[in-house]
Amino acid sequence: MLTLPSKDVLEDFLLKETREMQKNAEFRIMMKELTNNIQQAVSDIKTAILQGQYEAAKGVNRIQLAVYFGIGKYVSQRTRKGAWGTGALEAISGQLRRELLGLRGYSATQMKEMRLFYETWTMLDVNSSVATDELTSAITIAEMEPLKSSVTTDELQVKKNKFKSEFCKHVCKICICSR
Repeated sequence: MLTLPSKDVLEDFLLKETREMQKNAEFRIMMKELTNNIQQAVSDIKTAILQGQYEAAKGVNRIQLAVYFGIGKYVSQRTRKGAWGTGALEAISGQLRRELLGLRGYSATQMKEMRLFYETWTMLDVNSSVATDELTSAITIAEMEPLKSSVTTDELQVKKNKFKSEFCKHVCKICICSR
């Protein structure tokens, strides 16, 4: 014969189960809040890390551009005034690679591009309202002296236009990525 529990026992059991369910619901809400807090913390920290990496990369790029500009100026002043002859950049590039093992980005061709970078931006800066006397005099000297390089004026203009176009595309990609 099967005996049924009393009404009081059933009420106690239901009351305990209800309390347990309420505790579980409160626990689930608390866990959900904790999960949301953790997700927000991860998001905030991730944003800080990515912004820091972006700012560091911008700083490195700024410094690298200044180095390229400086090397371009150095090379321009020596090649355009005839101080260096044909093959000088190849010799310099080769020696740099022997002395700085693993060095990349400083081939003779790339140093010519650095020269072009300097000359292009110098000309653009002369047209701006913040041109300095040094830049103005450098351009004046460059315009007055015939080119003593193996690169002809027409070739130089074609390369400058190509460089400006490629550089602007690169800068636009950086701007788009930073949004």
